[in-house]
Amino acid sequence: MIIGAGTLDTKGGRKINASAQVLDTDDRPIAGLYGAGNCIGSPAGQGIGRADRRSVRRSHLARWLEGTPPGRVTAEGAHINGATILVTGCSSGFGELAAQTLARKGHRVFASMRGVASKNAAAASRLLGWANERALALEVADMDVTDDRSVHACVDGVLRAAGHIDVVINNAGRGSIGPIEAFSMTQIEQLMSTNALGPIRVDRAVLPSMRRRGAGLLVHISSTVGRVLPGPGGVYGATKWALEAFAESLSHEVKPFGIDVAILEPGAYPATATMARAVMPEHKDIAGEYAKVAAPFRLTVRDDSPQDVADAIAKLIDTPAGYRPLRTVVGRVMTEGVAEFNAVYERTKTRLIESFE
Repeated sequence: MIIGAGTLDTKGGRKINASAQVLDTDDRPIAGLYGAGNCIGSPAGQGIGRADRRSVRRSHLARWLEGTPPGRVTAEGAHINGATILVTGCSSGFGELAAQTLARKGHRVFASMRGVASKNAAAASRLLGWANERALALEVADMDVTDDRSVHACVDGVLRAAGHIDVVINNAGRGSIGPIEAFSMTQIEQLMSTNALGPIRVDRAVLPSMRRRGAGLLVHISSTVGRVLPGPGGVYGATKWALEAFAESLSHEVKPFGIDVAILEPGAYPATATMARAVMPEHKDIAGEYAKVAAPFRLTVRDDSPQDVADAIAKLIDTPAGYRPLRTVVGRVMTEGVAEFNAVYERTKTRLIESFE
């Protein structure tokens, strides 16, 4: 489900002000895409009136969208201009900032999040209102990265609306705090499904179209604790290690198709929702036993801004195809030595590759 210009009536009676309407070549609203008029927030979608469609076309954003050629990547060394970008996990934090930053740079952004007509209705309304005030090409899409059908429905909707996807920013994730033993297996599976398998679901849904075009960029938001563990990383650290392994393997596989893969490794950003809304262990008695023997841990908080991560994403997109680094470390807290570790790792990998020749 993609929300465009006008008002979306949710089942709870709330209204979301939206900023763009997508019509097919015969002036019909594409199924699953929502725009002006009163549309019921369901996957099937409802039609809208002709007068409402005319109203949408008169909006600044609709005219901007209709008059702008789609962005594209061609060969190695080409820049992406006016790209079509899908960002996951945009209800807050890195995802929201990335969507706003990329929209301001002139890209067409599809900002996805779970429950745009329910739990994240306020976040969707806030983001769309922000874009509408500035006449920017930003649309909100409903996607749950833990659900195959939801992922494919969202990606298919974006492809119908925009024709292609140049860049995917895999940002959706959940934090966790506590010892591994204290989490139930259901909790561990859910965290793995969100943080590691979620990006792969999105990548797999987008890759067929990127391979056909011979271009694309897949960005994965990891963490420095997904690379180097200064102490217990818990379930969260394990999911990020898995994500890094998936992404790096994928980078080798899709390179012959002209597709770049990049991993961002932010340090500690306590103000973001990832850890502020972290999953706590189900077995509190076990967690308590660990707390009795745990070594004290103190994190030095500096004034790092989450905007650093959004800017790093924009820089990756601006970098010519084929020249993007696999890993980029962002921030000053919990990042010491990680970039150097990555450099040593790359040299070690090169030596191993050369030993096969």
